[in-house]
Amino acid sequence: NIVEPGEGLMNRGFYSAVSGLNNARSGLAVTGHNMSNVGTTGYVRQQSLQHDFLYQGVGNNLQVGLGSDISKIRQIRDIYLDMSYRSEVGRATFHATIYQTGNELENIYGELQSQYSTQTIMQDMWDASNELVTHPSGSETRSNFISTAVSYITKMNNVYERMVKEQNNLNDSIKEAVTRVNQLTTRINELNSIIPYQESSGQSANDYRDERNNCIDELSQLLK
Repeated sequence: NIVEPGEGLMNRGFYSAVSGLNNARSGLAVTGHNMSNVGTTGYVRQQSLQHDFLYQGVGNNLQVGLGSDISKIRQIRDIYLDMSYRSEVGRATFHATIYQTGNELENIYGELQSQYSTQTIMQDMWDASNELVTHPSGSETRSNFISTAVSYITKMNNVYERMVKEQNNLNDSIKEAVTRVNQLTTRINELNSIIPYQESSGQSANDYRDERNNCIDELSQLLK
């Protein structure tokens, strides 16, 4: 079959137009994917990158392009910002835990209360003891010492019971954190196998990368 000179150029123009439409369709799909995941936690905006597909020689020194193709659908993400965030969020969680535990201890001791704080009841007990030493035979002194001692013992028992409860709560929190760490590391390990498998077959694994980054972000709140 003899191909007319203009026919090859026409076919090449047709292929170029078709490739442009395919790329535009792919770009719209990526845009739609971005818009549908605006509210998705941890989702990273994606962008389709195009490159020249092939060139065909025409004559001695002339080349005609055969269109374009999608080279990659990349994530708009900064690894340095990720590293900074994961470093700082761990510190923030550490200090937030200390602050919360300190508040619980302050409530247990009641030092910020206007009355019946631990310091107040200890001072009352000290004063009653000194008064008893000074006037051991006085019935009013002994009666005051007994009532103050009862209040002191009641307060100390209450502090002890609440501190034991707080310690148990902290232990339960540690157990939950360990369980969550194991879940996250297991899932990250799975994703480390899924992502290269997807990409080696020519498919995009950006959503799996988002999930892995979410797991790492959460893990950074629990571990260094």
